[in-house]
Amino acid sequence: MDVHSSWGKHELNSNLSGPTGTFGKQGALLKLGMQGGLFGVEYLITRGHPTGKMFRALAFVNFAAASATGAVAAHNYTIGR
Repeated sequence: MDVHSSWGKHELNSNLSGPTGTFGKQGALLKLGMQGGLFGVEYLITRGHPTGKMFRALAFVNFAAASATGAVAAHNYTIGR
């Protein structure tokens, strides 16, 4: 949802913007890579001896990340191209 709401618009984060200053495939790949990294870290943390406390903590992290991403996407939809 965040990638869809940002595609083709001016990107303020220079790490995510392409050569023209807009969000495109380079930014999308970086965002997807960050999400994949989060999933990978969670897998490595829980693969040994997971506990209920650890799952609750990671659920909170996932909820916070999803909330932040949703809020950014909602904001991006209000911005014109």
